[in-house]
Amino acid sequence: MFEILLLLIIFLRRRDDGVDPPDQLDSYDRLPKSVICENCCLEFVYFVNAADRGFQHLEMTVYTQSVQGDEFAEPSCGIIKFMKNACAEVPCPKCGHYQADMVRLARRNQYRWMIKLALVLVPISLILFLGARVTTSRHSQEPTEDNFVPMVIFWVLCCVAAALVFLLPLIRHFLTAHYDLNNNVKDNDSSFRRLRAFSMEDYLRFVEDRRRRLEERKRRMS
Repeated sequence: MFEILLLLIIFLRRRDDGVDPPDQLDSYDRLPKSVICENCCLEFVYFVNAADRGFQHLEMTVYTQSVQGDEFAEPSCGIIKFMKNACAEVPCPKCGHYQADMVRLARRNQYRWMIKLALVLVPISLILFLGARVTTSRHSQEPTEDNFVPMVIFWVLCCVAAALVFLLPLIRHFLTAHYDLNNNVKDNDSSFRRLRAFSMEDYLRFVEDRRRRLEERKRRMS
């Protein structure tokens, strides 16, 4: 129901404004990236976050102008290199296909908690190993049931933690090896995700329309 309402609002806005821009278009820390869809060959634009890269506003403006077709705009090498490798999980607005670099990004982000958990278990397994050694020493000096039970518990927990340190990265590798965003029908059909990208034609038409409106507003104010 919410998606239908959202699409209705978008349709009404597009009927008035021509093209409904992505919210990132007016942001100073987002850069447009032009992509040709591997599935349907549509050239489309989506936005990549560049806030933490330390680019100057002028650099970002020049790059944006180059994407918009300004032949006199020459982006810096640093920003070109960054945009070549940067990507986001945004499907083609026409066919909903995710590009190969987006699939690789999704795989890197998938099940990252397993790696974090494995790193946390490294010091925990060392502490458990020390506890196992201490309880083993006590049990060897005084072989009673009170010393035997803690010794077994420490060794079992130590072995489990140590095994998980090596097993979790392997399990994650097998889980993500064949993960493909394009096989997720629910995400692929998501209207919200598709609205984050625009065909190059729509993008340029909106930019031109916005530029014209700004010029008209300046004329009225002058």
